[in-house]
Amino acid sequence: MVVFDLMDTKEMQKRMNKITKTITQELGRVIGTRPYITVIDRNGTIHYSDESEFKEFGDYLVDFTRMNFNMLNIGDHSIPLSGKNLVFFKVSNSVIIVLFTKKGLVGQLLGYKSDLLQYASELQDVIGEVAPIEEQAVVDSGVAGAASAASVAIEVAPMDQQVEQYPQVFPRLIKPIKEKERFLIDQMAVLRYCDGNHDIVTISKETGLDVHTVYSILDAFEAKKRVELNIKGDIIEKTPMYIKPIPALAMELGLITPKELEVSKLCNGKYTVSEILGILNEKGINLTMDELNAILEKMQKKKYIKMRVKII
Repeated sequence: MVVFDLMDTKEMQKRMNKITKTITQELGRVIGTRPYITVIDRNGTIHYSDESEFKEFGDYLVDFTRMNFNMLNIGDHSIPLSGKNLVFFKVSNSVIIVLFTKKGLVGQLLGYKSDLLQYASELQDVIGEVAPIEEQAVVDSGVAGAASAASVAIEVAPMDQQVEQYPQVFPRLIKPIKEKERFLIDQMAVLRYCDGNHDIVTISKETGLDVHTVYSILDAFEAKKRVELNIKGDIIEKTPMYIKPIPALAMELGLITPKELEVSKLCNGKYTVSEILGILNEKGINLTMDELNAILEKMQKKKYIKMRVKII
């Protein structure tokens, strides 16, 4: 049995070498310089790499893939490093092809993007299905995994119930995204779901970004009048979120009071007004709700903070 496994492994490696060689040769002829290639799966496992040419990037290929795989759709690409001809192409639900050249322009690599998709099924066949690390952990742990899954379900249920009592915020693009527009990868991941049908909590789950990050991205695009946020349900509480942090030097210059500075430190989008009041009182900073609201109103007028709807 072991012999057959070894034969299968060697055969798979042969097929992988043939695919990558074909890509390298075809792309090299088109762009006039030698391209180097790495094939990596969603969990960061490298199945092929021109290792010596990618040495300068260290663990970056693995770390970038693990963190950003779910934010890319099949056919998408990302150029994460300025000044480097390094491009990540997502070609299937499990595989990313990374291309790198030492010469030429990064745009030359992008011109080959659609051609890479023709190798997706063959690469997928060689690598096999790759479950996300979280799913693998449950399967590999057997009975313990089943118990863990059950405990996770028990923990998640109260959160789902909690979400229902808060309003939902549904972002919608006001202006369509133009093909030539460039965004950061997390921004693009969020904007894809701004169709008026996905609320912020759902977008957080789909992209793998935390709710606070998703909300911050949407805040920025709302300020640019690119996105509108539609609220469904009754607004129970609001959370102050700073637009620009207040520097400590502002207190020394007499621009804000010590109490206002302490309030500003808690305006990170995580605490409601009542929670902020409780935290301040625990610290020995005594404020009434009216006094706190007055401070927050002042900070809003100066555009230091924005009041968000509490959604979780």
